[in-house]
Amino acid sequence: MVAVEEASDFAIDLFDLRVSNAVDRLPAQDFYIPGSILALDVDTDHPIGRWSDSGTVAWFWRSSRAFDVNDPTYDIVARYGEGNPLLSGWVLGPEQVAGKPSIVEASVGRGSVVLFGFQPNYRGQTLATWPLLFAAMAVGKRQETRTGG
Repeated sequence: MVAVEEASDFAIDLFDLRVSNAVDRLPAQDFYIPGSILALDVDTDHPIGRWSDSGTVAWFWRSSRAFDVNDPTYDIVARYGEGNPLLSGWVLGPEQVAGKPSIVEASVGRGSVVLFGFQPNYRGQTLATWPLLFAAMAVGKRQETRTGG
């Protein structure tokens, strides 16, 4: 299963995943991104990140997520950039997302759930993030479990 932005809340609840939205309930005076491009650090050793650049970009806006992951067995496929991840636009409180997981994969039964904190199919930014979305749908880490190998 692949869940994007607000749909990740549904997957987290449905499968009782130990993941939360790190920026949920932060007051606007502490954290606000109206729509900006952030740096993304991708684990290119992970099957989902294999066809992506290790340093790429993601569109972050009001419904986007930065995750807190409370299970060491979950894979962090990508994180927002360290320090100030802002590349274009503006952000109030960049430290709230800096280094936080942006793509998480969790084993569930014989498969996995992949949570995207940002929209990987957003307008022109898709050139950078489509490989991540397509890989999440096609392979993921659990391919060996699904195929019996």
